[in-house]
Amino acid sequence: MKKTAKIIISLVLLLTAAALSAVSVFAVNLDEGTYSVKVYLWHSSKDKPSMAEDALKEEAKIVVRNGEKRMYIYTKEMTMMGITASLQELEVEDSGGRLTSAKVESKDSDGNPTSFSFILPHTDEYISVKVNPHVALMANQAIGARIKVDYSSLALTSAPKTQASQKAAEAPSKTEPPKTTEAEEKTSASAEDPSQTTSASSAVNPEETTQPSAQIQSYEQSTSAETEAAEIQPETENKESGSGKTWVIIAAAAAVIIAAVVVIIIRKRNK
Repeated sequence: MKKTAKIIISLVLLLTAAALSAVSVFAVNLDEGTYSVKVYLWHSSKDKPSMAEDALKEEAKIVVRNGEKRMYIYTKEMTMMGITASLQELEVEDSGGRLTSAKVESKDSDGNPTSFSFILPHTDEYISVKVNPHVALMANQAIGARIKVDYSSLALTSAPKTQASQKAAEAPSKTEPPKTTEAEEKTSASAEDPSQTTSASSAVNPEETTQPSAQIQSYEQSTSAETEAAEIQPETENKESGSGKTWVIIAAAAAVIIAAVVVIIIRKRNK
């Protein structure tokens, strides 16, 4: 009986772990586009903010393009040991433990960096970094820290245009000019030969001369609708992803409850 109970508990725990792992995958699914996400400067090893936490703004950005994931963080002045300073250097540790200097994207009027960017080394919660605010009391040394990424706040702010929408946007410029009707050719000929003026003008069909512009207008409306549909699609996919995440969380909670019930029943029977 005890052996069976252990097997049941093990299976439930495995299901719970798998469900929680699936939740993690949903949270960091980064397709091409631009995302906003909240970040914090954390201690290098302890579960608390870094002493330089005020140097980092909360709002960050992740841009995914051509398979590359690049994070942009924004900095501000901070007070450390009674001295006002700002981050001057930032090094990011990759998955292999190597440090790479982040790129300075912008500076203020005094030449202090106000934003950095770097290749996102992974999509784990913590990114190991070294920051250097160039504080003389610290001998201008870099200190270890971690960027804590709150992926639960991840939001898609803009998605790239699909190939279909790009073609639709280019199509109107490639539209061939309306073909000259036979009546218009006759009218042009009559301008050179006055004797043909009357017959040419009587052959002109008003419906034929207005038809090309109506076709162009209809085409532009169809391409506009196609472009709007392409832009709405990423938002729909994002909602579906969120729905899947909700169901996985419910499954994980149910697995935990089942495990608890099984343990209680086993204990009662053993008594």
